[in-house]
Amino acid sequence: MRLRSIGALILLLLSGAAVSAQQHSPRSEYRFDQGWSFRLCTSREEVEALVKSPERGEFRPVQIPHDWSVELPFDREAGGSAGYLPGGLGLYVKEFTLPSAAADAEMVSIVFDGVYHKATVWLNGRELGRHVYGYTDFSFDITRYLKKNGPNRLAVFVDMEQQSRWYTGAGIYRHVWLKTSGRLHVRHNGLWVRSSADGNVEVSTQVDGGRRYRLEHTVFGPDGALLARTGGTSLKVENPQLWSPDSPVLYTLKTVVYDHSGKPSDEQITKFGFREARFEAATGFWLNGRNIKLKGVCLHQDAGSLGVAVPDEVWLRRLKALKAIGCNAVRCSHNPPSPEFLDLCDSLGLLVIDEAFDKWKAGYYSASFDEYARRDITDMVLRDRNHPSVIVWSIGNEVTEALLTSDEGVERARFLHDIVKALDPTRPTLVACQSKFADKFGDVTDLVGYNYMEPRMIEEHERHPERKMLVTEAFPYYSGMRADNVRDFVELNPWNFVEDNPFIAGSFVWAGVDYLGESAPWPAKGWCASPFDITMKEKPQAAFYHPAWSPEKDYLKLLVRDNCFDQPAGKDHWQYPAMADTWDLPYVDERCVEVRCYTTCDSVRFYFPMWSNPQMPLKTRVTADYPDHCIRVQIPSARGKVLAVGFKGGKEVLRDSLVNHGPVAGVELEADRTVLEPLAGDFSPRGETCTVSHIRFRLVDSLGRLQQMEPKRFSVEVEGPLRLLGVETGDLRREISWRTTEMNTYFGEGLIRVQSTPECGSARVLVHVEGFEKPFVEEIEVIPVRERGYVPVTDGGRIYYESRGEGTAVILLHGHTLDRRMWDPQLKDFCGRYRVITVDIRGYGRSSHQTEGVQFTHVDDVITVMDSLRVDRAHIVGLSMGGFVTGDMVGMYPDRMLSCVMCSGAMKSDYKSPRDPMEPQEIERKRASIAEVLARGVDNWKAEWIDRLVLNGGSHAAGIRPAITEMVTDWDGFQLTHIESRLYYGREAFAGLKSRRPAVPTMYLSGETEHKGHMKMLDFLPDSRQVELPDCGHMSNMERPALFNKTVLDFLEYADSKR
Repeated sequence: MRLRSIGALILLLLSGAAVSAQQHSPRSEYRFDQGWSFRLCTSREEVEALVKSPERGEFRPVQIPHDWSVELPFDREAGGSAGYLPGGLGLYVKEFTLPSAAADAEMVSIVFDGVYHKATVWLNGRELGRHVYGYTDFSFDITRYLKKNGPNRLAVFVDMEQQSRWYTGAGIYRHVWLKTSGRLHVRHNGLWVRSSADGNVEVSTQVDGGRRYRLEHTVFGPDGALLARTGGTSLKVENPQLWSPDSPVLYTLKTVVYDHSGKPSDEQITKFGFREARFEAATGFWLNGRNIKLKGVCLHQDAGSLGVAVPDEVWLRRLKALKAIGCNAVRCSHNPPSPEFLDLCDSLGLLVIDEAFDKWKAGYYSASFDEYARRDITDMVLRDRNHPSVIVWSIGNEVTEALLTSDEGVERARFLHDIVKALDPTRPTLVACQSKFADKFGDVTDLVGYNYMEPRMIEEHERHPERKMLVTEAFPYYSGMRADNVRDFVELNPWNFVEDNPFIAGSFVWAGVDYLGESAPWPAKGWCASPFDITMKEKPQAAFYHPAWSPEKDYLKLLVRDNCFDQPAGKDHWQYPAMADTWDLPYVDERCVEVRCYTTCDSVRFYFPMWSNPQMPLKTRVTADYPDHCIRVQIPSARGKVLAVGFKGGKEVLRDSLVNHGPVAGVELEADRTVLEPLAGDFSPRGETCTVSHIRFRLVDSLGRLQQMEPKRFSVEVEGPLRLLGVETGDLRREISWRTTEMNTYFGEGLIRVQSTPECGSARVLVHVEGFEKPFVEEIEVIPVRERGYVPVTDGGRIYYESRGEGTAVILLHGHTLDRRMWDPQLKDFCGRYRVITVDIRGYGRSSHQTEGVQFTHVDDVITVMDSLRVDRAHIVGLSMGGFVTGDMVGMYPDRMLSCVMCSGAMKSDYKSPRDPMEPQEIERKRASIAEVLARGVDNWKAEWIDRLVLNGGSHAAGIRPAITEMVTDWDGFQLTHIESRLYYGREAFAGLKSRRPAVPTMYLSGETEHKGHMKMLDFLPDSRQVELPDCGHMSNMERPALFNKTVLDFLEYADSKR
């Protein structure tokens, strides 16, 4: 078995044991989101009657998370703060029978991640309790009140008659969970993992259900390896990998509660990270010994037409988009987020300010403060303190008490500060202050947040050099220049204050994404002055953040700043000037307009439209001569093209242009997911699923270019196992309600969100567009993942896999920088005939990272996966790097192959095998390559790589850019900056091929636009062929999936016939 060691087989045995143990865990967490019914009520008396006899009312089925307010028609009487959406009284009812595993449990509890707000819960007519605050989770022990054999009736009353000063939503808007365990169990939010950068771990555990128990804590590494175990409270991990925005490494703690007889009674899994974070008064924020700026945004918790019932996949897409513009921090404004939101921040590497309240004894919370403030802020800290992403506890925002000259506000702030510090002394507290706050109020918390007061910060740093400061809310465009007045409308981004003053730890833009409520005057239904609109389209105005927050990246963006563009201005000092990236202007003369170029280039040369050919250049502009990384020039608005050429060190690096477009000639649909899983039902285990697809559609001219200035009416419908979550554009001036599915495009675009149902099959999204007879269609496949998980491989690594379909196995191996998702276009056709196994090769996707100096081969990892999944022989299909691995396999393990399909990559016959030591010349060449990448920048290398993959293709290649970009962005880039061991057998495999000449049916597939030539290895494969696919390049499976699928499946059918 060559490099596969006995250790690998032992790992497989341990893997099976681990899976078995997990399946018999004493704790189970079940989804509890399906099968709910809902109705709006007119009075509390009606609610009480329906709780006793729900059959007397008309309920409609709903799926949790659910927000009833966003479903209602707009009502001007509801006010702009709530986005003109009313609240009311709502009642949820759910009837259920426990599965046998849950019915036999000694302890059963129900957990609500969030209900807005004033929730009362009954089970089988018995009131379980109440929870007032709408942003913290709560649970009830329901063991005593359950009918073990059912049926059970759960009722939840929600009172949302009182509005906040922004849109809050209404209902059970976060997940619901059913948890089971033994009688002895870890208290809800009762486990705290304290870790330090030196690898020390301290665990505090609160156990309910009795006093006679024993605890065991085990730490597992990011690759699943067991690192430490104790029956006490202290553990030590040697040389831990530190968590950071660039490397969000997570470890796992498994805690088991044993009863007095030694039987496991409960088990809790907790993710955590090692890091060292601190704030200094003179130098700001430090993470793991590095001084970094917090490049942050404030976020509310709604998502356009979804209201606050936001699926986890939607938040994942949002947070990735924020990271892409250089954002590294989020302030949860002004409430604790969902647990799943923080899980995403942990995994993506986003720093978080976790905020307990907006106002204290003012506004919607005033009546609750005295009775519930201690409980609510305690709930936040206990729930969230294991998250490495959380770096600050905020105890309030713009509280009225900050303005008082008396000590009332100081005492109230100290009351909350002391509660937090008693629960978690490891993180600093903060209060976000508004203009004219009392100076003494800033002495209570560890940090002081300044909302829109950068000039005051500079003055106060002189008076209070010991004070630790950050900007908790910043205007998105204009700056104020006076300490006592925030409004000056100076065209200088407030981020400049942060760059110029080391003591300012960072800044959080208000807000990161447009949101519902705090509306500009009717007809706007929300806040519209953010870098991203509600569809998560990056606005032209967001161009500032690329050079400001990521100066190491190559960036150049051309825009027109002109009031001819139909963009709502937003409020007061928070507004943006109108900008767009189009040259389709309404002027019939050649008046000059302002063209802006946001860039990281040293200098830019502009060319503007004239009758001459070539175009006339302007004098080269030097970027440093302009503020905000933005060169501003005046150019006549004549039809044609405006071109900008960017230079670094005198060398051209980037180009961008503004052009005139033709009339709308078609529509392009772009789905981020074309393959979904069925929506998980009740009592299915907690776990990540893929159930949501975002479909962006664009109006294009005859050349396929976005036509922004010719709006069209459109409507949307779905067919098959899909639920239409919402249809929206970036325009918040919505008509009628958020449930409407017909509207006008906005700057040529719109967004459709769909979610799978529990059923499987083919689905279609149909977009009907004004002026076109036939609808435009996006096809979505809903295919179950039969099995997913990790397989341990040599040297502590593990390989992630997913298995779909049934029958003979086909294993799909992806290309370099990519992962298993590149095979989505194949899943429908392949799963109809085969068991399809997609894997993330080691160093990519969800599989373990590579480690410098660790020797392994990709093909031996594949063999280990096959052994673990009990696959004796399989069809192996690999593209690019996956083709290298497939070539290795036919040379080393032909007896494990039913067929061999290599696409745009084959055996590396000139590659030295792992048995050959690296020569000094090789190492020096690799070091030189690493130095070149580091000098160029990993992100710039990735951008160029994406261009190569796309521009190499045929006429369909432009459509694969979004999917390619997502995968390459997610890849950690390890191979670019480290000296890899030899990962392919290469020459050794080629020698085996020549000696064996295996009869494995083999096909080499390439795209027409790639380099052509005969594959030498095919000379030693008697049953082989070489095929070229027309009008496609390196990524043929994504460019022309129908042709690729037919070609490969026909070949697999041939190979099956030879068996």
